[in-house]
Amino acid sequence: MARVRATLRRTVPADQQNVITFNNIEIFPAARQVKKNGRSIKLSPREYELLLLFAQNPNRVFSRDEILDHLCGQNFFGGRKTVDIYVSRLRARLADESGKPRLIKTVRGTGYIFNFDPE
Repeated sequence: MARVRATLRRTVPADQQNVITFNNIEIFPAARQVKKNGRSIKLSPREYELLLLFAQNPNRVFSRDEILDHLCGQNFFGGRKTVDIYVSRLRARLADESGKPRLIKTVRGTGYIFNFDPE
């Protein structure tokens, strides 16, 4: 019984989870789940981490090196183009109904910004 009570204490009820919501996308960090228009979106672990990084820091410009360090750490032997691939995949998954990726913008010569209020 003590183990059951301890487990129940550690679980967070669904209505008390820290949900990050923007436009039609919801991120449930405790469950590592993302929903768009109420439907679950399948993301790779790195795509999820990238989305969470952007969503927790809206309207902040991240350089490719900052993103690479966050996603892969110091022991990564890939190039900076790896970030472009992850951003491209994430944009495709988050694209609106018209197919336009509006949430993640490229800041020329610098990196990427998560535009919390797309025009």
